[in-house]
Amino acid sequence: MDPTQTALKLAAPPDVRVDLPAKEARDKRAEDFVGKKVRGIRFDKILGSGPLTSTFLATQEEGERRGDRAVVRVFHTVGGDSLKSFLLRASYAANRFRHPRVLAVIQDGVTPEGEIFVVRDTTDAEPLSSVVLREPLAQDKALRVAEQVLDAVEIAHSHGVIHGALKPENILITTRESIRLVDFSLPPGANSAENALVEKLMNLRIDPCVAPERCEGEVPNEIADVYAVGACLYFALSGKYPRGEAQTRAELASATYVPIERVVGGIADDLASVLAFALARNPSQRYETAYAMLGDVRRVLAGRKPKLREAAAPVPSGSYREFAPGSSARMQIAPLGPKTSPTLRQEQSQVRGNLILIFAIGLLVFAGTFAVVRARRELANGHGAGPNEAPPSEHSSER
Repeated sequence: MDPTQTALKLAAPPDVRVDLPAKEARDKRAEDFVGKKVRGIRFDKILGSGPLTSTFLATQEEGERRGDRAVVRVFHTVGGDSLKSFLLRASYAANRFRHPRVLAVIQDGVTPEGEIFVVRDTTDAEPLSSVVLREPLAQDKALRVAEQVLDAVEIAHSHGVIHGALKPENILITTRESIRLVDFSLPPGANSAENALVEKLMNLRIDPCVAPERCEGEVPNEIADVYAVGACLYFALSGKYPRGEAQTRAELASATYVPIERVVGGIADDLASVLAFALARNPSQRYETAYAMLGDVRRVLAGRKPKLREAAAPVPSGSYREFAPGSSARMQIAPLGPKTSPTLRQEQSQVRGNLILIFAIGLLVFAGTFAVVRARRELANGHGAGPNEAPPSEHSSER
């Protein structure tokens, strides 16, 4: 089905009934898909399964994309048209804007049993959760991951799109350490009649990365997304979550932040400050926007002090300097020297451009002056004499 055919059905109040099969039934249903062909797509392998969806690696066997690999998410929920419309619009939220680090949906459909599914392109990447399971990221790499995630989230927010399910499993990392965001969970422009449906579905997405207010029933917003990015950064550095061992909704609602420096040794002070601010329990004491946190992440990358509450515009990236194991910090962020700062490089580039422009203008003036002088010399040599005035003959003699 073409994306334009996913109609928005907002006129009628939605059916808030959300029927989920038991875990055993979901797992069996996921296994039943493997090896089968549904709507021109062959399901090859289970990639993951959760309360709402199962994800598969698949192969397109019909149409223009025949032979292409793809990733398919099948929703386990069975409900009315309003629920299906809601889930489809949430999946297509990533198509509302363009960003190189966001994987958009390319197709959707309905199984013979009435389950909806969405399809996206596959990519040579693996979830952040799998990468960190092998080994937590160094501080420079973790900050670069956060920088890319925040850049994509900030663009999404500027288009009215809330991710709502940011967690390590939904952040993919390529072999070149470039990230891809997947599985947006909230449709933009949901009306007030859908609040009950939003609340029910979001309650199924409670995990250790959700903001504390989410555990108390509030729906996701921009500040909750930023909290989740901070939680993913914390996880990338430590392999643990910012509220310790808390897992259930009640535990997450009451648990307090465990400072990153207590979990990982050698964390740079500025990085610890950014995490503590991003993961504050009270939303009013956090970054108000992804743009603000992005600015501080880039300041830390550049070896500058974060602004925290005063954070505003992002700044260019910086560099890192590794220190010997015996030093007081495993990794410290080195400020750029005066000869390599981005601002100075920009000024030097402008100076070079101005000098080139001045040289070109001087060259044109010189060429024009040379042409005028040459013309005057020709006139002086008689080449410019009038018709009634013949030049003297070389054969004439003096009297």
